[in-house]
Amino acid sequence: MSAKLQPVVEQLNRYKRCYTELTHLQAEIKSCEIERAHLTDAIANLLMNVHDEFKGSDEELKYLVEDAETEYTKKILQLNQLEDMLQKKRKELNALETDRTKSIVERAQIEMEVKRLSEAITSRDMILISLVSHYIPEDRYKGVKQFNDADAQYITDHIEGLLHESENQLAEVKLISENEERKVQADVDMARDELAGVKQKIETTKRNFNQNNDELTVVKKRLENEHTLNKRLEEIKDEFHKAEIAVNDLDIDDELDSLHHFITESFAEKRRIESSISSLDDRIATYQNNVIKYRAFESMLKERANKLESIRKIYSRHSEALEQIFAGSGIPAVTTEKSLQELAVIDNLRSFLNNKTRLRNVFSERLNEIERSTRETRKQLAKLEQERSSLEASSKFTRNHLQEKRDQLKVLEEKLLSVPGADELEQTVTNLQQRRALLEEECANEQGSVFLWRKFRDRLCRMDSDCPVCHRCFDSDTERNELLSEIDNRIQSVPTESQRKKQELKDIVSHLESLVELRPVSTEILNLKEKELPAVESKMKSGLDKLSSICGQRDKTAAVLETCQADEFLAKTMQGDLAILERLENESFELTLKINSFRTEFTDCVTNDSQSIEVLQEERKTLREKLRTSSDVIDQKQKRIDQLNQAKHQAISEMHRLKDEMHKLEQENLNNVRLRDELSRLTSDCETLKTELHELEANQLPNVHRHWAEACTERNRLIKKHEQTIEQATVKVNEVHERLKNLTEVCDSVRNASISQPTKRLKDIQETVGKLETKLCCVRSELDTCSENMEFLKKQINEHKVRQRELADCIQLRHLRCQLTSLTQRTESLIQNHKDCNNFPGSDQDLIKETKRLSLEEENLHSLKQDVSNQLSELKAKLHYLNRDLNEKYASADSEYRDMMYLLKTSELACTDLERYYKALDRAIMSYHAVKMADLNKIIRELWRSTYRGNDIDYIEICSEEDTSAASNVSRTRRTYNYRVVMVKTSASVCRSKSKDSSAYHGEARLDMRGRCSAGQKVLASLIIRLALAEVFCLHCGVLALDEPTTNLDRENIESLAYALVEIIKNRRRQKNFQLIVITHDADFVELLGRSDYVENFFLLSRDAQGLSEIKKVPIGEHFQ
Repeated sequence: MSAKLQPVVEQLNRYKRCYTELTHLQAEIKSCEIERAHLTDAIANLLMNVHDEFKGSDEELKYLVEDAETEYTKKILQLNQLEDMLQKKRKELNALETDRTKSIVERAQIEMEVKRLSEAITSRDMILISLVSHYIPEDRYKGVKQFNDADAQYITDHIEGLLHESENQLAEVKLISENEERKVQADVDMARDELAGVKQKIETTKRNFNQNNDELTVVKKRLENEHTLNKRLEEIKDEFHKAEIAVNDLDIDDELDSLHHFITESFAEKRRIESSISSLDDRIATYQNNVIKYRAFESMLKERANKLESIRKIYSRHSEALEQIFAGSGIPAVTTEKSLQELAVIDNLRSFLNNKTRLRNVFSERLNEIERSTRETRKQLAKLEQERSSLEASSKFTRNHLQEKRDQLKVLEEKLLSVPGADELEQTVTNLQQRRALLEEECANEQGSVFLWRKFRDRLCRMDSDCPVCHRCFDSDTERNELLSEIDNRIQSVPTESQRKKQELKDIVSHLESLVELRPVSTEILNLKEKELPAVESKMKSGLDKLSSICGQRDKTAAVLETCQADEFLAKTMQGDLAILERLENESFELTLKINSFRTEFTDCVTNDSQSIEVLQEERKTLREKLRTSSDVIDQKQKRIDQLNQAKHQAISEMHRLKDEMHKLEQENLNNVRLRDELSRLTSDCETLKTELHELEANQLPNVHRHWAEACTERNRLIKKHEQTIEQATVKVNEVHERLKNLTEVCDSVRNASISQPTKRLKDIQETVGKLETKLCCVRSELDTCSENMEFLKKQINEHKVRQRELADCIQLRHLRCQLTSLTQRTESLIQNHKDCNNFPGSDQDLIKETKRLSLEEENLHSLKQDVSNQLSELKAKLHYLNRDLNEKYASADSEYRDMMYLLKTSELACTDLERYYKALDRAIMSYHAVKMADLNKIIRELWRSTYRGNDIDYIEICSEEDTSAASNVSRTRRTYNYRVVMVKTSASVCRSKSKDSSAYHGEARLDMRGRCSAGQKVLASLIIRLALAEVFCLHCGVLALDEPTTNLDRENIESLAYALVEIIKNRRRQKNFQLIVITHDADFVELLGRSDYVENFFLLSRDAQGLSEIKKVPIGEHFQ
């Protein structure tokens, strides 16, 4: 393979050098042709712009340019002076116009102030006339139509006095009414409180009577079960005595102690046998390891020899390529058996692997240098190509832009020259303006002279007339006739001359308008010649210079890049084999370390065991049989101990259960004694309450209700009377106050408008406006004169610039022609060199085709060689990894499979048991949930019926519905419930509804409360549900807190809630940890709670004088007495 590859590489390198030289020459020729084309285009463009090429010498052309520049500087200086003067006049004109505008605006504002003052005075007089007629009885202002400020002040003071008297009368009436209403209201409140106290007492008496009857029924039922309770107690006592005897019999038996002693001895024997087996296992393993180590030693020696031979072959195969890559520098040596022995003495693998002088490390550094050089050269070449492309595009764009500007300049100049006199635009405009003014003056004079000549002729026609000019008398009639004839001729010739001048004036005006329209064109031509065209030409010249420099650098960089790429390709073809060589060296070093270590260990590991391996294995087998037998005996004894312990625990548990049940029955027997006393007490309380209720309903309630109705009637009559009186006085006060307010506003507006003296200010501002108008006319006239002078000067500058540009184009044209001549000579020299290089001797004259063929052949040979080497390395590595996996990964496959099977079966059994336990727990939870919901709805129903005073809802309930989506997957997810509150109305006949929110069964209609109940019903339902939840689920927590429970409740429901809370207190008063906390601002609700016998004090929250909160403990009786 190397013999085939060597001649191909040599010939390819020769062709590549020749190809590089040809490429360089072609690039230079192409660059020269491009530059020559650019110069030719530039010369053609300049010839198009130069209309009259200068034929003199370079010195004459230079002197002519300097003279033109000096004259241009002088004209620019004059133009700047005119522009400064024009700017000053414009600023003065703007300032005067601003002052005039401000004065006009101020004049309009003052006129509005004068108008507002007159309107305010008129309004004030009208209001004063109306007030005098209504509130001033004297004849002081009778017949007065106009008032002054003193009259207005007098009338205002008089009206204010009347208003003060009316307000005092209204305050006295209100004070008397409030005192009388307060007395009547006190009587009504006293009667209402008395009526409410009687009603509350009646309701409390009824509720206590019903409660005592219920408790009496419950006590009687519990006393009926007393005989059955005693019989059950005797049976439990007999069973408990039997259980005690069984437990004592189990404690006397000594079988359990003997079994424990036997197990202890068996465990000691078992540990001794296990120790012997472990010792035998260690001896057998040591013998087997020695045999395995010796076989491994022989295998390592053979493997190391094979690897060293592979290293030698690889190095010899690439020795020539390495010499070419390292280019004369020293090539590191590869590893041999002798060098390995010397390095292995150090016994340091890391220092060997990190050795920088090894072939692979030195080669990698050399390859990195080549790659880095290639990358830098490639980046440099790409950068140059990018710059070349950018410069070519920029040059092309600049050339097109320059041509566009020149075309635009040519079009504008043709447009400017198409109008007569446009070459000197400003001078022509000035002359035409002067001629137009002269013709306009002559036409006006001729029109006036015709009238004057006719007047003179008529005067001469009269007899004895004198000269109409000098007033002298004529000497004869002949003189008079001659003058009259001359006047007639003049009168006849004036119309024709006037018509000619008018036509000339019309032509001048038309010509002047066309010239004025060309002023922007002239300005644009000046901008193109002085700024845009010179800038674009300079930019194009610098771009061409940069482009030629970049092309030369690009060709040199391309030649360097080809050399670097050839070295890089040769190095990369060797990289795979050198990686294999490095791996073989590393493995050889590791094998050498292992061989040396094994030699040391193997000399010290000679076995001293005199017995053979078969004897040791037989002895181990016998000991394992004894160990298995001992383990079986221990398991049997342990099972017997577990049976005896379980029987003893069951007997003790049964004895404790019977003892607890016996104590429970004894406690119930003691409660029956207490119930007999409670029965007698409840009977006497019911009789007392019945008598008290009859007294309240028959005697006290009618008297109190009649007294309250009389007090309410008297209060309503008195309130109506006082409202009528106060309304009349209030209407009078409001009328006077409104009239006084209108008068005050009008007087203030008159006073404010008169302060600034608007009449005098209006006269002053009118004089100021007249003066400003006069100044404006003068400044405008001066500004027009200055503008005309500046336009004429600009026209002269533009014409001068055109001539300067033509001279500059002539200079640049001569310079470009010199460059074109030198560039043509250089191009011919490069073409001759290129022809000489094409005469290359050899078998094939087509260098490009032959180079490509040889490169393809070289790549194919290298690729074939690399593929074979890679396949061989991959197969060896794969074989090594497979052997290692078989020795390590699957050594204990049988035992791992058995353990995993045990784990799988036990997990399946555990999952089955867990599912069974889960279902049992779910059924228990469902049963508990149903019981608690029933108790909760029962308590809610009782609280609602005892609290709610309406008749539209009988009671409410909480309905729970299981979520169907969760119920279908109950074994995997948590059970989900949807709760809703329904209201129930009992009816004799209920129609079934198709709505999903309502249902009817057993004569009851159930509807969802959401969206169908009032705010008060919502609050009451919320309180009742909270109370029921506390009763059901919070038996051990005796604290019940209510925050503002009367919000949105009407008076009847507030009273019912108070009675319900009193009942809760009464039922749970025997509970030691019971506490009721109510936070409310409703004093009546607190009073209702205080009327019960269970509330003595309450805490009042208020603020002191400093605004701080304080809490006071207030007795119920003292606060609501």
